[in-house]
Amino acid sequence: MLARLVEADASGRPPLPAGMPEEMRQMLEVARRVEADRAAPAPILMGRHLLARGVPPGPAMGRILDEAYEAQLDGAFSDLDGALAWLARTRPDLAGDPGGDQS
Repeated sequence: MLARLVEADASGRPPLPAGMPEEMRQMLEVARRVEADRAAPAPILMGRHLLARGVPPGPAMGRILDEAYEAQLDGAFSDLDGALAWLARTRPDLAGDPGGDQS
């Protein structure tokens, strides 16, 4: 979708030539090589992190993990420290020190 937007934008800006800019073609080629359209990012916050904070396995844990993954995809955090800070902000009852489990 981004490539189509870039192509439409470039095509509508004379005196630029119509069509997709070469830089966008290169970006699309890299994306194809790494199969970016087929790979979702791995979740950062995992069940083991919630278990360490006393959350028992079950639907409640699943809901927290789903919310965390959505927040991750929305850019709320990009590493475990950020995920744990997000958890502390959104679920203060789970923010306690789990004994240093940062893996």
